[in-house]
Order: sequence, then C-alpha cells, then structure tokens
Amino acid sequence: MRGSHDWKSLGLIHPRGVTIDGAGRIVVADEGQASLIVFDRDFRPAGRLLTIETEPDRNAPFRPTDVRTGPDGGIYTYDGTTGRARRYTPDGKIVGTWGTLPRDGRLAVAPDGSFWINAGAGSRLWRFGPDGRRIAEYGPGFAGGGGEAIRNLAIDSRGLIHIAWRSQNVITYRLMD
Repeated sequence: MRGSHDWKSLGLIHPRGVTIDGAGRIVVADEGQASLIVFDRDFRPAGRLLTIETEPDRNAPFRPTDVRTGPDGGIYTYDGTTGRARRYTPDGKIVGTWGTLPRDGRLAVAPDGSFWINAGAGSRLWRFGPDGRRIAEYGPGFAGGGGEAIRNLAIDSRGLIHIAWRSQNVITYRLMD
C-alpha cells in the first residue's frame, strides 16, 4: 500500500519519533499516550511495546519523545522530559531504563549498540554504552556548532555521526573517545 496517513487517523496523539524495527514493523513514539505504538508495513495496528499499563513506574511514566532501532533489532527510546533512556530486546522485554541527564534532545544508536543523546538547547553530546553507562561527553563547540542547537542525529554503519544543525546544515563527524 502506498500513500499517506494522517496521524490522527492512526490513533496517535503527539507522535514525536518513528523507526522501523528488526522485523520491519513501524514503531512510533507517541508522547501524548506515553506509548510506543507498533504498526505493520501497511500502517495497520500491530500492538504496543509501551503503555501506561505496562509501565513499571506508573507514578513517573516513561513518555517517549524519540525512538530508534538498535543493531540487534531491539528498540531504544528516550524520554526528553525526564532525560531517561530505555532499551528493549527484539521480543519487547525491557533491558534497562537509565537516567541520562540531557533533556529535550534527540537519540541515535551506533552499530556497537551504544546510544547517543544531545542536549536540546545546545551542541553537547553524550555517549552511553548498551548497558546505560556513560562513556563520553562532548562539550559545546566540539564540532564547530558555535552554540547552535542540534535538531537531529544519526549514526551510520561505519560509526560516523551525522548531525542536523538548526541552520539546516547536516555535517558528518567521526568523534573519538
């Protein structure tokens, strides 16, 4: 099926991120529902990975603001309001939830399973291992951003990080630990 879908017609409230998982399904981070909603390739509902009912801490529910697929087909997600990250196995089990510090940023996952988060208001990047342990931090001006905000990040199969700056420039970097 080719075409477009209005997010309201899909039952989404405030979608903030999208990825395709290891099985080829579409996973949407819907902050408004505090859910990771799964669709098949034709956008038919195929379940939910995260809901308020399945949230381990209902007093502080995880509200996904970004989502990415890891190298093993599992799902990484980020809650920019609390600065928490979470990883799921390919079959949907929670591996861990970690406080990461940055808020209102974007998420990227590297081929080695590490994940990266930027601080939304500036050009600072943090790198975390697959176990949530902080590996490295890159301060403002690390890549000539000059205080400019990062809009999005991606990491390719070679480990190069691609940063979309607010000025609409996309620049590729190889950051060293």
